[in-house]
Amino acid sequence: MNIHVDIYTFLALTIFALLILTYALVIQVVLLRLFHGYQYKQEQKFFAVWEEKIFMFLEGEEKPQALIKKINRSKYLYLLHFLREFLLMLKGDDFLKLSAIVNDTKIQQFLIAQIKSGSPKKINEAAYYLGLAKSVAAKNILRKKLRSQNASVFLSCALALARLNDVNIIFDIFGNARRFKFVSKDSLLTILSEFTDEICAPLLKNLKSEKNVLIQSITITLFRHFKYYKAGESVLKIMVYSQNKEVIIESIKFFSSIEFMEASTAMRSLINHPKPEVRTEVLKALAVLGNESFEQRIWDCMYDPEYEVQYNAVITLLKLIPSSEEKISQFAYGNRKDRAAAIARMVLSERSIRN
Repeated sequence: MNIHVDIYTFLALTIFALLILTYALVIQVVLLRLFHGYQYKQEQKFFAVWEEKIFMFLEGEEKPQALIKKINRSKYLYLLHFLREFLLMLKGDDFLKLSAIVNDTKIQQFLIAQIKSGSPKKINEAAYYLGLAKSVAAKNILRKKLRSQNASVFLSCALALARLNDVNIIFDIFGNARRFKFVSKDSLLTILSEFTDEICAPLLKNLKSEKNVLIQSITITLFRHFKYYKAGESVLKIMVYSQNKEVIIESIKFFSSIEFMEASTAMRSLINHPKPEVRTEVLKALAVLGNESFEQRIWDCMYDPEYEVQYNAVITLLKLIPSSEEKISQFAYGNRKDRAAAIARMVLSERSIRN
């Protein structure tokens, strides 16, 4: 009997504790919503007052230090939130004048103090605005934070350094990124594309001895982003000897984007590559890099086992050799039961609709 009473008492206490926890969580959510709602209203009030003052500052001769004296330290983040879109959009003298509100005032020290704090949230926000304003004074502390064990801190500081165009830190970014399994190629490309094309020379020098296929792939993608023609010969050597699908595909895209005609010879062997993604990319590139001598090889691709390869073979023939349309049309409508012919009819139909 006592055992049953103890069980019922335990269950009752457990249910009571769960109810208390539920109510506490509900209250916490309500309070957070109220707090964020209050913050939003306060921020909007700040924007309404300061929008005109910022425009007057840009048009006038007021010093940034004089402007910041009018703002309470507790409102610095409101001001930074307001400046964000302008710092992203403005160039030249307007950008320099606006960024001086951060770089030449107490706001810079406020943000650097945030980076030195132990809060990842504060560090990330501070790094974002220091990078956006291109605050050179923050460079050393941002470099130290690259070694953080927190992935979001690493990414935000790497992005800030990229916006500062700190070219010497590129390989530290690569090295530290390896510590985080979920830091993707796309994340690194988003960061590294914030550098100027000055990044290309050291990347090219490194590529000649680089064995890591991820770094090879990212490097070649960046060369394509910056249309860095000087890398053509080195990338061609990498592509010819590489066994990595991503490296080969990025190389082909690079050659196509810069119209590196010297790569067309290498395409003759790659058109029969065992990976269909590579064969597809080769066909797309040949529309730019190829010539009529490739015609028969491209025709052969129309009988490839992969649909994407067949489809792109027709597209490439029409782009590379416009006079081939009549021949393709005869093939398409003279072989009703042939899959390649059916794909050719579809491409011709799409072409007709677009025209």
